[in-house]
Amino acid sequence: MLPLETESKISVHTGAYIIRTRYSKRSILVHYIYKRIDFPILADYAVIPLNNRIIYATHGHIYNCGNLPPLCNGDILLNGHTHIPKCVENESFIYMNPGSVSIPKENSAHSYMTLENGVFIWKNLENGEAYNSFRI
Repeated sequence: MLPLETESKISVHTGAYIIRTRYSKRSILVHYIYKRIDFPILADYAVIPLNNRIIYATHGHIYNCGNLPPLCNGDILLNGHTHIPKCVENESFIYMNPGSVSIPKENSAHSYMTLENGVFIWKNLENGEAYNSFRI
């Protein structure tokens, strides 16, 4: 898990990872920070309110652009299954993928994404530099 940005309240890991039994789990890990206490939550998806829309965060092997979860116009589908950084404005929703910190695909950088003051920012893991952004 990446360290949280200084002002973060929620951290979402959408990639596959290995749990104690060495079983590869394709779900998401949400870290909700409250009064400096970390409450990790393992789930198939998370619905995160963002102003007048939601972020539907999921790994991506079940819900993805070909099999949409329940979304309203302007909602965001966030997943990491393909390991390819993306931001695509579709007719009724926005698709985002932070890329991968461990196994990036299609010659992309080892990367992650933050949400700061209504701006999604894709960052290079090696140097922390932003290489893409999207304002809500």
